[in-house]
Amino acid sequence: MSKADPSHSRPTSATAWSAAGVALSFLLAVAMDVVFRSLRAYAQSTFHVLPGYLFQAATPLILAGMMLALAWLLFIKLERSRICAYIFLLPGLLVLGIYATQFVGFPISLRRTFFGQIRYFVLDLGTRSSLFQLASFWVVAGLAASLRPNQPKPAAPMPPS
Repeated sequence: MSKADPSHSRPTSATAWSAAGVALSFLLAVAMDVVFRSLRAYAQSTFHVLPGYLFQAATPLILAGMMLALAWLLFIKLERSRICAYIFLLPGLLVLGIYATQFVGFPISLRRTFFGQIRYFVLDLGTRSSLFQLASFWVVAGLAASLRPNQPKPAAPMPPS
């Protein structure tokens, strides 16, 4: 019996890490947008604006750190793979496509569906939201990763004679 080649599990691992990175960054961006919205409502009702200002000042730093971590994951940590690039590219295009629906007609019959509710939630965040900026990063990083060539497979070692 021969041992399984550990390189066969690499792409699955890279794919899983890419998907986890995109999902975690999505959740963090939506959470930051929801927290900022609640701090804005709090400031409007109590005139305590300092928490909102502090959070608004920290949000770009958190977002930039998250983007750097994702770029490190995609371009340095993981092996080159078009699948990993597409894992970044497709959700970014989906979110930006949802934002683009505000400029074209959206069928009234779809507004009460699950997709319509997601569309309303995303559009309600606005184009200054962390999600919009992160989706733009996903598209740029996914395009950059898809344009670079895949890593060549290492040559099999010669068996001893």
